[in-house]
Amino acid sequence: MQLPVKVISRFVLPSCFGINTNTIFRRCITLALGIVWIGCVSLCGIQAQDPNQQPITSLIEKIQSDSYASREIAYQMLLLRPDEAIGPIEAALPRVDHDAANRLIRLLGGWATRPDSGYGIQAWEALQRLSSGGVTRNSQLARYHSTAIALEQSEVASKKLKGLSAFIGTEMIQVVTAAKFDLCILRIDDTFRGTAEDLLATRWLLEPVLVRLDGKRIDRSWLEKIVDMPNVKTVQLKHTSITAQDLQLLSRMKTLDTLEILYMPLDDSAIETIGTLPIWGSLRIFGTQISPASLPKLESLLEGTQVVFGLGGFLGIQSNAMTLEVSQVTPGSGADKGGMAVGDRILSIDGKLLQNFEQLRKELAKSPAGGRVNIEVRRYKREIVEDRMTVVPVDVMLPIILGEQ
Repeated sequence: MQLPVKVISRFVLPSCFGINTNTIFRRCITLALGIVWIGCVSLCGIQAQDPNQQPITSLIEKIQSDSYASREIAYQMLLLRPDEAIGPIEAALPRVDHDAANRLIRLLGGWATRPDSGYGIQAWEALQRLSSGGVTRNSQLARYHSTAIALEQSEVASKKLKGLSAFIGTEMIQVVTAAKFDLCILRIDDTFRGTAEDLLATRWLLEPVLVRLDGKRIDRSWLEKIVDMPNVKTVQLKHTSITAQDLQLLSRMKTLDTLEILYMPLDDSAIETIGTLPIWGSLRIFGTQISPASLPKLESLLEGTQVVFGLGGFLGIQSNAMTLEVSQVTPGSGADKGGMAVGDRILSIDGKLLQNFEQLRKELAKSPAGGRVNIEVRRYKREIVEDRMTVVPVDVMLPIILGEQ
C-alpha cells in the first residue's frame, strides 16, 4: 500500500505534532548564543561576574595576558575601581611587562586628571613618586604622563582661579634692596570670591614663583592649600589670621627661598616654629609683636638665612643703593605724602647721617607704621645767577608719617 508523503519545510513541523514551531526556533537560537558566550568567556579566562567581585590583583595580572580580549576587559574593570586600584597598581608596576606597565600608568594618568576627587589626588601623587624613580622605563613613562597632565591642569586651574578674582600674572616686586624683579605671582586678597577649597586648584599652577596671601579671612585652611604648589619660592603673608603653629605647614614646601610675615599678631612664641622652616634665602618680618631682642636666637636657628626685621614703618621709595638718590616714589605712601620727589638724595633720618640704603633700612626698622620721622634730602633747583641759569643744591627737611608696606 502506498503511503502519502508530505514535504516539510526546513523549520516547520507538522501541525499534527501540536508544537509551536516559532517557539522552538527562538529557544534553539538562544541556546546556541549561550554556548558561544560561555566559550568566549572561557577563552578569555575571566569569569562572568560583577566586576566589583574580581580581586584587583587578579585584574592587574590579566592586564598582561596573551589574550587581547582578556587585557581589554581587565583594563575596563580596573577603570571602574580607582579607589581600590591605585595602591596595588603602584606596587605591581616593577614586576609587570612593558606593555602592561604602559596600560597601568595610563590608568593612573586618566585618574589624575580629576583633581577634584580624592582618587585623582592619589593617582597624581603616585605618578610623582614613579617619576622620581631614576631613569627606568616606568619612571620615564610616568614623567611623560605627568608633564602632559600638569600642563593641561595648570591652564584649567589658572582659568578657574582668575574667574574667582585671584590675580595670576607678572608684577614688579621690590625686594630687600632697591632692586626690582618681574615675577609671576598668585595674589589672594579680599577681592577673591572663592573659598579655601577652591585653592586646591593651586597645586597645578606651574608659573607662579611668589604667593601673596593678604586678608583676615585667610587662616590655616587657606595656607595648607598653597603649600603644594610646585615652583613657589617666595611666600608673603600679610594681615592674615594664620598662627605661629599654622606656619609649620610651610615645612612641606620643597622650593621655599623667602618668607615675608607682614603686620600679623605673632609674638616671640613664634620664634621656635619659624626657626624650623626650610628658608634658604631670606626672612622678612615687619609689623609683628616679635621683639628685636629675639632676633639673635632666630638668626642662630636659621643659620645662613638673611633675617630682615622692622617694626612695620614703610617709607615707599626706590633709590640707588649707594647714593640714596630717589628713583621712584610710591603713590600714596608716606614719602609721597611728605613731599619726597624723584631726584632727591637722602642725607639723614632723625639727624643720623646715612651712607647707603642698608643704613636707611635699619633706621626705618625702628619705627612702626604710623610713626613719624624727619628725613633730610638734598634736591637741586634751577636758578638764575649772574644772568645765567644754574643748578643750586637745596637741603630740605621733610616730616614723614610712615605707612604700611
